[in-house]
Amino acid sequence: MFKNNPITSRYDRTIFLLKLACAFFSFSLLLTNIRTVHAVNDMPDIMCEWIDEEDTEEFDPDWYEEFLSEEEETDESDLSLDELIAKYAAEGDVGEEEIEYDTVTEDTGDKSLLIAHTGMAGQAAQNSLYAFQLAGQAGYNGIETDVRMTRDGVLVCYHDETLADKTGASGSVESSTWDRLSGLYVRSKHGSQPIAKFEEYLDTCKAYGCNAVIDLKYSGNYKTMIKLIDAMVKERDMQYLAIYQCSIPKYLQYAKELDPYNRCWLLCGKKSAASSATYKTAAAMGCEGVNVPVADSSVPKAVHSYGMTCAFYQTDDDSAQKKLFDMGYDLVMENGR
Repeated sequence: MFKNNPITSRYDRTIFLLKLACAFFSFSLLLTNIRTVHAVNDMPDIMCEWIDEEDTEEFDPDWYEEFLSEEEETDESDLSLDELIAKYAAEGDVGEEEIEYDTVTEDTGDKSLLIAHTGMAGQAAQNSLYAFQLAGQAGYNGIETDVRMTRDGVLVCYHDETLADKTGASGSVESSTWDRLSGLYVRSKHGSQPIAKFEEYLDTCKAYGCNAVIDLKYSGNYKTMIKLIDAMVKERDMQYLAIYQCSIPKYLQYAKELDPYNRCWLLCGKKSAASSATYKTAAAMGCEGVNVPVADSSVPKAVHSYGMTCAFYQTDDDSAQKKLFDMGYDLVMENGR
């Protein structure tokens, strides 16, 4: 560029320096553009790494396996209340006080203090849209469901960790796309029903004025899942009806971070429910209530001392429900008959 331009005067030197400066400036712009393009091309990978790490760094796989086993142990819906009390007393989890109760011999039809567990599961496939609609028509105080998120970010109502038992398919909700799940059916002795989308559940709860008790199931991207749930709830102006329920405290803490007015219940196992420290923790988190599998008059008394609601899960027996309300429990879950 400068080969045939000998510098023989001040003017020539000035022209030379200006040309050199222009060449340097052009080279700098070219280098900056190359770096910018490289950074933009790398951005998707950076975002993927952030999403993958966002919610999993605090997760302890061993703890979750223990949590799952305890959750399975607490499914005692086939036991009567007297059997539950005797069982817990034998294990040293609750007191052994004996109280006389009046019993009822038939269902009065009043569902105002009952929550339909996974919808009207006594008459339809659990967590199905049909089960939710039947529960709404029956007049339940609330309808409970289990929420999971598919691989492509669709929220569905499904309880189990795997698809095998309920649908006969392989894999899990989290490893599947909605396109795949939309072709599967939840099987039950009452017939099979399609897997329901979460928005269908919300719309049913709002249509019948039922509390939407949303059980947050484990997700590697739990923050994304809860954000989506919260957005759908607010889109329908259902903040007053939605209750976030979970046994994992950090899930409820995040729901509170999104909105301090979000209603939350801490779901307890039989061991944690026998400790008053659990209720103190729930109150400190800003929970509205707790849901416990322990039948003992000292439990609702302790929960109420922290200004919270005490729910019991779960029994379908009328006389057992009457005893629970006499003990001081505010709400009872049943499978919907």
